[in-house]
Amino acid sequence: VASEIMAVLALATSLTDMRERLGRMLDAVYVDENVELVTTGCANMMQHIRNACSIEQKVESVCKQIYGADAVAYSPLALEKIQLFTACGYDLLPICMAKTHLSFSTDPTKKNIYLYIRFTVTIRDIRASVGAGFLYLLCGDIMTVPGLPTRPGFYDVDVDCVTGKIVGLF
Repeated sequence: VASEIMAVLALATSLTDMRERLGRMLDAVYVDENVELVTTGCANMMQHIRNACSIEQKVESVCKQIYGADAVAYSPLALEKIQLFTACGYDLLPICMAKTHLSFSTDPTKKNIYLYIRFTVTIRDIRASVGAGFLYLLCGDIMTVPGLPTRPGFYDVDVDCVTGKIVGLF
């Protein structure tokens, strides 16, 4: 949840004027009058809170509140992708940060950096895994592993029974 969200208020009421008054006071209002289970209502509310935040707000929340960063910097490519993904409606997707596991910063040589120095997390690129339902942000020199094709190559690998050689390798 982004730091800009001041409060989440869950009311069990059907008063329409209460909804109108809340709508005038808040940036975003979520109303679910047919919540039968608390877990369903909470899951729906969480989705609406997530949708109320922009990509930048989600990133800043993670970087500042979890990693302890002072600021977030974006490469020109990352800024371009933010505009593209927002225009496509992908800004509603949750985010995943791909960065070194060795440090809270993007520099793997700086261990426990949050304890003694101010730092900025630099977002190099942003990619969308639309089918999986999330955006992932590349920080620092992190590399990604390519995904598997629709039809994996092992289907074409076989052993020639006459010669005993493996066929179908790349």
